[in-house]
Amino acid sequence: KASVSVFDLPVVVKIAEDSRPAGQHAQRVSFIPGDFFQDPLPPADLYVLCRVLHDWTEDKVVKLLTKVYESLPPGGGLLIAEYMLDDDKTGPEVGHNSDLTMMVCTGGRERTGNEFKRLLIVVGFTEVSVKANDYPLGHVLARKQRA
Repeated sequence: KASVSVFDLPVVVKIAEDSRPAGQHAQRVSFIPGDFFQDPLPPADLYVLCRVLHDWTEDKVVKLLTKVYESLPPGGGLLIAEYMLDDDKTGPEVGHNSDLTMMVCTGGRERTGNEFKRLLIVVGFTEVSVKANDYPLGHVLARKQRA
């Protein structure tokens, strides 16, 4: 049976716990406070980073992706959901608007599918597929090589 662990800063976990799902599957959702740059990641077969990487500089993104890679078992995966710029960086407009916001507010930026792929290969992922959508969020699935 699948389970979900939400790993985020303590203040976010405190808020998220108030929105805990009800019903028969509620016990399969856990909230774990921590800082992904400082604390160990909870064990998982699949990590999901949704609108996280655009907050950070290239160095911090590589640090986080390396930590995810090292925490995964062989054959494990990483799913990234982010605004994704076109490879020629001409769009989409929502990605450019977010890119400006990230640069000004956090020092981060939006990336293209090829930029995500390059970063993932640098840290060790061998299977990387990119799916840019008309919807603002694109998806990248990366897998660690099986043993």
